[in-house]
Amino acid sequence: MTEVMRYYPFWVRYPFNLIGFFFFKSPEEGAVSPIYCAVSEELEGVTGKYFDSDCSLVLPAPLARDAALAVKDFEICERLTSKL
Repeated sequence: MTEVMRYYPFWVRYPFNLIGFFFFKSPEEGAVSPIYCAVSEELEGVTGKYFDSDCSLVLPAPLARDAALAVKDFEICERLTSKL
């Protein structure tokens, strides 16, 4: 696991470490898919697609494909960041 929780108290980190042993990936394992997509010759020219953690091409979740929701999200983010 990474050091993302290093500043949390021990009683919070401990359960995450126990659970993480079975469900989380190491930084090296988590880097496999993006590195594969970046250097694979068979994926040359492939863009705008979603690859899961096993380097398989998959459809994103239905909410991620909702164009109306994407426009609404963009407008909210634009409104919030324009005030900075």
